[in-house]
Amino acid sequence: IPTGLRFEDKLEWQQTHVPPSLQMKMDPELRQRFAEAYEDDPAFKGKGIDVDERSWYGGNKFYKGADGLLFFRDADCVPRLCVPLALRAFILQWGHEGPYETAHG
Repeated sequence: IPTGLRFEDKLEWQQTHVPPSLQMKMDPELRQRFAEAYEDDPAFKGKGIDVDERSWYGGNKFYKGADGLLFFRDADCVPRLCVPLALRAFILQWGHEGPYETAHG
């Protein structure tokens, strides 16, 4: 948000400058595993509650999509998928050994 604006102007600016969105495809079963694993991961538990990609402000870095996936907005407001600790080894192995989804297959 630009500095030096009145509060009303900041609200108007936010309405016309929505955050970027992320298009991705994920198997519904894997998506469910992510959603469940967030609750068991101390780093992500409770993050993104009552927040979605439309309700954002500078200090609000986490949000949950309608599908339950948790995202983190980096310094450039680019959404990054949060990977729970319990699934990190699986995702790395899948990414490196999968014959269709990666360059290593």
